[in-house]
Amino acid sequence: NKPYQPEISELYYWARTLRVLYGMAVLLICFYAARKVDFSHSLSLLAVALLSLAPVSIAITHSATGDIGVDLFLSAAIFILSFHAGKQSRGLLFAAGFLVGFAFAAKYHGALGCLLIAMYCTFRLCLKQVNLKQFIVDGLVTFLGFIISIHIAIPQLVTAGDRTWSDIFKNFTFIKNYNIDSEILEKTALEQAWLGITRNTPYLISNFGPALMLLAAVGAVLITIKLFREAREEKAPQRVDPYTPLLAAVIIFPFLASLISLLGKGKIQAFHFSYTLLPFILAACYCIKRMCSAKNAYFKAAAALLIIMSLAQTLPASLNEHFFWRKDDTEQLAHVFAKNVLHSTPSHISARITAAASRNFDLENFNPSTFRNRDRGVIFASSPFWNKIEAAPAPCVPFPYETDWIFTEGPTFPRNDRMFMIRPGNTDTKHIIMHSKPENITLGIRTGSLPALLEISAGKKKQKTKIEPDSQEILTMEAGKWKHIAPRKAFTELDRDIYL
Repeated sequence: NKPYQPEISELYYWARTLRVLYGMAVLLICFYAARKVDFSHSLSLLAVALLSLAPVSIAITHSATGDIGVDLFLSAAIFILSFHAGKQSRGLLFAAGFLVGFAFAAKYHGALGCLLIAMYCTFRLCLKQVNLKQFIVDGLVTFLGFIISIHIAIPQLVTAGDRTWSDIFKNFTFIKNYNIDSEILEKTALEQAWLGITRNTPYLISNFGPALMLLAAVGAVLITIKLFREAREEKAPQRVDPYTPLLAAVIIFPFLASLISLLGKGKIQAFHFSYTLLPFILAACYCIKRMCSAKNAYFKAAAALLIIMSLAQTLPASLNEHFFWRKDDTEQLAHVFAKNVLHSTPSHISARITAAASRNFDLENFNPSTFRNRDRGVIFASSPFWNKIEAAPAPCVPFPYETDWIFTEGPTFPRNDRMFMIRPGNTDTKHIIMHSKPENITLGIRTGSLPALLEISAGKKKQKTKIEPDSQEILTMEAGKWKHIAPRKAFTELDRDIYL
């Protein structure tokens, strides 16, 4: 018996559905982690709102990428550490390391989560919450959890360890140098590092929101000052705020992780940094908490203004993301999930469900959240045939409505008004509009499963042609009679002539 192989549609359904559920879990973790580190209920809800409206969050929860796994497991590790800050249990440190291992298995940059735990343990040592021996043991326990989890999540490390580690390091090199100009690769390591930081930092800030990043940066400064003050004060360990080391680690972590990721990286995609978004938001909320607790009313007013700006800067991009992801296939998934899991049929989506499309194309402009700015290839079973006849099967289809006019200078849409179907035995007449008097007219003719005999008249010129089934031919005819219907001087609003 052959092993069970799921259908592609099943894999697609689960890949899309699980990522939405993972994203919802991250929002839930965000709220309870914020509450655990003593953020107010309103401030915790604000953190969830900022995270749910972020375009990067929307993108990674709706596309089948491994980045949502890094987000889920690192946010879960932060949640576990928030319990450890109060209970001081090494089992929780083991669990945090275990979760970071799963983040690494989801995507290799998830290993940066080890930096978060290392900073947390180091700050606890600086605040004398643990001694050096306890610090070493905590590190070993965390590392043990990490090692065990990566061997569970990546069994190839056991079955083919040398090959797997070799592939991992090759992948790191490939990602670092992917799509980078040779001129940049020839620069020194220091020049590449500086170029990566200066080129990509503004891009990253613009995607996460300048107001949010400003709040996060101020929050990082404030928690660093608090950390140094508590380290210098001669307080008994039990009198030190147990959450200061965790807050400091969580708030400083995204800045260090982003810096490491940008070193030497010529081009980035913002959604690869989605795992830093939750810590950045917690850093911003910490800054808001400190500003609102100040006695000066100006600080409170500034906090309110920055909150509004943070939401306003992400909302337009979020609406753009929502428009893209609310496609027929997503609506179909929502309908199936609602019917099979929730046992209901939401009226707002049932009316929009259509037949499955045979081809999907990304038509949006450059968008920082996904690879939509990349060139696309169309892969399907009959591609050798289309390559052989040198014809693209898409993205255009004939315009579905009858029209007598063809504007050759206009834009080309998926439903192309320059394409039309001629039914057997029929005669069609089209008026072609151009901005310059043509010498020749070029027609592309394509047949279906039957041969075709056509007679084409362009003005006083006529031409007959016979085309075999499933074939295409480009026909060039001498331009016949053209009518100059709109001279440039006839209408002041026109800057071109028009020929019919």
